[in-house]
Amino acid sequence: MPYFEIVGYGRETGRKRVRTYHAKNQEDAILMASADGTIVQMDKIRQLPEPPPEPATAAQISYAKDLGIKFSPDVSKIEMSLLISKAV
Repeated sequence: MPYFEIVGYGRETGRKRVRTYHAKNQEDAILMASADGTIVQMDKIRQLPEPPPEPATAAQISYAKDLGIKFSPDVSKIEMSLLISKAV
């Protein structure tokens, strides 16, 4: 799912807000911002690039080695979680 940066103003405070939402699409991000009390500036919405995946944790790597799982050195946290789940 993509990330969207929404610029707007607080409904109660009137102060400028810049928030990031993880949503299926722009419309959902607008709904999330509105539910969060933001009056959205429609011309100030942008889709952000996907962040790089987080690397596997030291604990995951240690556990995977104990289980005898083979994995690449750049395995992500999510990929490692799936590998461990399959092995257990």
